[in-house]
Amino acid sequence: MNCHFILQTVCHGIVDLDKKLPFLKTLFPDSIIEKKPIINEVDFIIARDIVDNVKLISFKKTNYDIPLQIDFCSTALFGYSFLDMQFEIPEEMVIDLSQVNFLIKGKILLDEEEQSLSSLITKILWPYYQSDKMIEIITDDKFMQSNRTDWEAMRETLLNEISTKLFFSADTPSGDMMGRPGHFLIEDYENIISMDSKWIDIGIHKKQVYHNALNTRTFLVKEKDLFKELHQSLIEMEMKASLLRSGLDYCSNFMRRINNKVAEIRKNIATSHDNKFYWKELKKNVEIIDLNFLEFHTTAVPGLAYIDEMPETLDLEFSEDFIKHYTKRKRKDRDLLFKCLDELKYAISNLATPGHTHDEHLLQEETEKVHEMLLMISFIAMAIPCGVAITTPNISIAFKIIAAIAIFSIPIIYFIFRKTQKTLAYKRNIKSELQRQYNDISASLGREKERQKTLDSMEELPEDLKQGITDIIQMGINAGEKRLRKLDKYK
Repeated sequence: MNCHFILQTVCHGIVDLDKKLPFLKTLFPDSIIEKKPIINEVDFIIARDIVDNVKLISFKKTNYDIPLQIDFCSTALFGYSFLDMQFEIPEEMVIDLSQVNFLIKGKILLDEEEQSLSSLITKILWPYYQSDKMIEIITDDKFMQSNRTDWEAMRETLLNEISTKLFFSADTPSGDMMGRPGHFLIEDYENIISMDSKWIDIGIHKKQVYHNALNTRTFLVKEKDLFKELHQSLIEMEMKASLLRSGLDYCSNFMRRINNKVAEIRKNIATSHDNKFYWKELKKNVEIIDLNFLEFHTTAVPGLAYIDEMPETLDLEFSEDFIKHYTKRKRKDRDLLFKCLDELKYAISNLATPGHTHDEHLLQEETEKVHEMLLMISFIAMAIPCGVAITTPNISIAFKIIAAIAIFSIPIIYFIFRKTQKTLAYKRNIKSELQRQYNDISASLGREKERQKTLDSMEELPEDLKQGITDIIQMGINAGEKRLRKLDKYK
């Protein structure tokens, strides 16, 4: 019996498949690589047989010697990628088969080294996103000022270097990646597996397709003609579920970053909001945050609006009970995501409210510009009769020079004073923002270090998987510490 096992990952962004193809060829140099649609005319880049001589050598303390064929597939939206692992599955393995156990307790021989099956996430799937290059770009000294111009330049650099248009979480790029196991699909055309009470018939025509009642993401097909459609349908279901999880994770991160900005705004209100420039900058920053959210929202909603619909098939027909169960569950998941998006919109709107409340500061600034122009006209009007008066021959040259200097000095001194006043306000605002960034990064580093400690204490995880995740976390910590050193004087 042939078995397919799916291992999948996502990132918070959109991958340009055409630009990514050259890198994929360097990642899997011996593979046949092509670009074609797999499901619903959605384009994927596919690399066949990406690893040579890889074997499943043990599962739950039972030794095996089963060759694995591994194909890599990836699409643009959220960079959804998966490994399709194919192998001959023994009958006794089917009895106690579950995704998490297989991922954690399965051992493979890769590059003549024994490793956990889960290490494929950190050693094959995540390197596709070029997280090391991404962190290198984000922590580049030229982007350390963290202003709006730098972020836009960073977007372009990331797209050019790693072929990914990252979503921004509030006002910073979201480089998060996720990985999780998918489904099993067993091809049992010779009826080796007996269909007892653990197997539920999910086809409208009996004795064709089943799923396991205990491990509901384990499927079995009895008709060879139905395999391709079932395989594609399951991949579509897995992709929708992964995109949904990624969307919820993005909303959670976005909400946390908005929460980090609340204290600084409250502080400026409490201090009688004397920094007029702060409110002007806040309004611009919130507009950028709103547009960052809009970019994600307009991408996620079309991609997930029909998540509750069953995949389209020709010969394969699912049972009414299976369709009803699937659509009901996915509708709840979709509604949860849309509710989170609505809450996020509400949070951004509330974040913008103090800026709108203090729009009079902006109006006052514009009014001051008009006053300055009128003042300049007044100076000119005053200077004309004074100039005429001091040209009379009865006034000494020394007095004329002093009078001329006084006339021209008054507007110059005034405008120098106003320029200095605005510059100091701008610097106060920049210092305040950098202090907020310092505190934000410090808190984030604390959370990451706690996460690292928690990961180290999880004895049930394979060591190579823990090491791979720890390396990714450590890269983020190193990047945060580098940025923190740049902001050290603002702590």
